[in-house]
Amino acid sequence: MADIGHFFSKEFSIRGLELILTSQIFLSYYLIFILLIYLVCQFKFPVLPNSIQFLKFHYLLGKIKRRKQHLGSVVEEMAAILQAIPEGIFHIDRSERVTDYQNTAANLNLDLPKQNFLGKNLSEILPPEVFAQYKNAIAEARETQTPVTIEYNLTFANSERSWEEARLVPWKNDQILAIVRNISTHKLTEEALRASEEQYRRIVETSAEGIWQFDRQGNTIFVNSKIATMLGYTIEEMMEKSIFKFMDKESQLIAKERVKICRQGIRKPEDFKFRRKDGSDLWAIVSCSPIHNQIGEYRGALAMITDITERKLTEKALLQSEATNRAIIEGIPDLLLRVKRDGTCLNFIPPKDSSAKNYVPIATHLDELLTPDILQKQLEQIEQALTTKEVQIYEHQLLKYNKICYEEVRISPCGKDEVLIIVRDITRRKEAEQKVHLALEEKEILLKEIHHRVKNNLHVIASLLHLQAHTINEPKLLDIFDDSQNRIYTMALIHEQLYQSEDLGKVNLEKYIRRLIGNLCTSFNSNSKPINLIVEAQPLSLNLETAIPCGLIINELITNAYKHAFPNGKSGEVKVQLFQWENQQLNLIVADNGIGIPATVDWQNPASLGLKLVQILAKQLKANLEFDCQSGTIFKLTFQQLPYKPRI
Repeated sequence: MADIGHFFSKEFSIRGLELILTSQIFLSYYLIFILLIYLVCQFKFPVLPNSIQFLKFHYLLGKIKRRKQHLGSVVEEMAAILQAIPEGIFHIDRSERVTDYQNTAANLNLDLPKQNFLGKNLSEILPPEVFAQYKNAIAEARETQTPVTIEYNLTFANSERSWEEARLVPWKNDQILAIVRNISTHKLTEEALRASEEQYRRIVETSAEGIWQFDRQGNTIFVNSKIATMLGYTIEEMMEKSIFKFMDKESQLIAKERVKICRQGIRKPEDFKFRRKDGSDLWAIVSCSPIHNQIGEYRGALAMITDITERKLTEKALLQSEATNRAIIEGIPDLLLRVKRDGTCLNFIPPKDSSAKNYVPIATHLDELLTPDILQKQLEQIEQALTTKEVQIYEHQLLKYNKICYEEVRISPCGKDEVLIIVRDITRRKEAEQKVHLALEEKEILLKEIHHRVKNNLHVIASLLHLQAHTINEPKLLDIFDDSQNRIYTMALIHEQLYQSEDLGKVNLEKYIRRLIGNLCTSFNSNSKPINLIVEAQPLSLNLETAIPCGLIINELITNAYKHAFPNGKSGEVKVQLFQWENQQLNLIVADNGIGIPATVDWQNPASLGLKLVQILAKQLKANLEFDCQSGTIFKLTFQQLPYKPRI
């Protein structure tokens, strides 16, 4: 059914109805008025000639006829208009009974013929809830003597629903005119519009993008919660604020230029920087669309804003990383190759040393650069790098620039089937290493020769002392000469160990102690004395600064045990122990089960040269010296290996 609003307004319908009803009443009153005039004329002017009275009466009748015809045409026109409008007009008396129905052309969707509701009460033709609305509205119209409008919906047997609007107008004799029209189309349109608005609101509020609308001065008209969250404000804090308030000065200048472009209708998404409430930057893609009124005037703009701060930070980090990588690559003086699994060369960066000027342009495959044996090894290393995902490093020798060259090759996986090969020319390094190796061999030979000669010289000195001892008959002097010889042999044995060792800087102290004790046994002719020598030593390697004092201390203590611990051919045992604790601390113990040192001897300030040497050498080692003579004699030294002291 067509909506009445497409043809007439409600006010026009009511005024038309009132005009029609007024015209009918006026016509009736007008005829009665003319008849009364005629009777008065007959009564008041009986003496007038019959002709004059007849003419007067004929004139009046003609005038009445013309008025009646004009009024009739007006009534017919208004009745036609009334019948054409899609509204039904009911007369309702005081008891809510329908007494008349003025427009049979109206579609009220009551699904009742006219005769089915004429003379019936509204309660008989309307649902109870609708009748209650009518009753309350009728009472209000009668009380206020003003029109009252109500809306209601009707549900039919086929489950269809129809919305109707009724305007209840007070009328004469306490009647009510009910002007009813169907507003289903209007209601459906309203519901569709409301649903559309609700859907739009949900889309706007749940949008992943910020939505910002501002007027021609740039003041905020609308923002959704997303953009407010992005900037750290509430919606209320942003409303009516200028969009430029949320930018720094530099961004404001750029934004104003962009708004000018937007006014011209140019829609171009651009990256833009906003300022959050906490002072941090918000990078966003801004797509701005202008808003114009009906005559084309610019009224503001609508901006869609997408947060790209993380992307900007990533791009910045990526640019920094690329700059760093570029600087690293530019600083690498080596040949760089990007190669596929099968040896196909994809890209290269030539070396930056002086040989680059002679470098042949890169080939398309490694087989154009390498000999078959070197190529096979490199392909194997490429496969190994791709399989293990680890860098492979190796060296090879090849003919380059008509001479033998050495190269160090690093193969790093950089993808599923690609590797990065870094080739460094190490020819100079290899030549330098060979020179250093030769120099080291020469120095080792020289050092061994020096130690050998020192050992020989010490043996010469010991032999001279031995020859000199043959000219001495006094036993004490002979003992002194023998002790000196043993001390010299002790030092000579160190140098002998050094030139025989692979490491010229350290001595294996276990082997040294065993040879030293063997030499002492020979010197003292231990077969004449049944003394058992026991060595318990870890295979420790000590430098020369530590080994010589240790050897001399062992020599003095064993010599002292041979001379004094077992008098008159008494048998006994001498034990030498050397071990290292976890804290790198060394322990040297020399013990015998002999008669011990007499109580009259002050071992801390001894008169004998041997014990004095032990004290001096212990201080040289920075050792803690402990002495125990309760059961035999025990000397215990605790120290750490001395560092090498440079000589001037």
